[in-house]
Amino acid sequence: MSATPAEQLLQQLKYPGANIVFLTGAGISVASGIPPFRGSDPDAVWNKDVLEKGTYFYFTQDPVGSWAWFLERFDKCREAEPNDAHKALIDIEQWLVMRTGKRCTVVTQNIDGLHKKAGTANLIECHGTARHMRCVNGYCKHGGKTGTLDWDENLLKNFRKTPTFSTLPRCPACAALLRPHVLLFDESYSDHESFGFERFNELMDGMTCLVFVGTSFAVSVTDLLMTSAYQAAVPMFNIDPCAKEVEGITLIKAPAEIHLPALFGCLPR
Repeated sequence: MSATPAEQLLQQLKYPGANIVFLTGAGISVASGIPPFRGSDPDAVWNKDVLEKGTYFYFTQDPVGSWAWFLERFDKCREAEPNDAHKALIDIEQWLVMRTGKRCTVVTQNIDGLHKKAGTANLIECHGTARHMRCVNGYCKHGGKTGTLDWDENLLKNFRKTPTFSTLPRCPACAALLRPHVLLFDESYSDHESFGFERFNELMDGMTCLVFVGTSFAVSVTDLLMTSAYQAAVPMFNIDPCAKEVEGITLIKAPAEIHLPALFGCLPR
């Protein structure tokens, strides 16, 4: 009798030389009250005027409109709490790394910051995070390819009351405009070191299993890791209750907040 998809994934985690990469998308955060960014869901925030307003070009042309658009769609990200899927990934990571000395990396497409808030140790937030800002001045310590600021509501207080150019949030170091620390659609993964692009070659080297969790397979980082896994004959799994079958990827049709805790529960203690 052949093993079920869930049993096959469990065996990959138990493999002595395991180097597991989890790639998470918006689906993992739905149970935290955050709507998906793409797809047929009417609340999918990227479905609405994204090609115009989800760009740095739009920010340069209309920073007031850009900030208003961003706050309308992503304020709830900072209010959300990690769900059982985020917490289970920490348990799995700790089991793999601390108990067995194996490798585990979580790459997230999400900007909600929930993996970091939950406590994931080896994390790449490849699209940035709505919990940080950065300065548009490339020479400022809070700008360029390395600088960021923690999200500071005090810097947005006046803008929220009266959204005008004069009330836009400004850098406390140089007074230039601040922007959300997220990767926009006309930007590159190499634009900031925190997006982790320079880590990807090392990440893919020796990867023994790639697990997608709640992703729409609609961004380039997904293609990059998937192509690398295909070329190296690395087993791939997709945990998603609504996903369709994809050739070469074993589908586990279950909600992440249910399956990931169950997966951790099956690991030997």
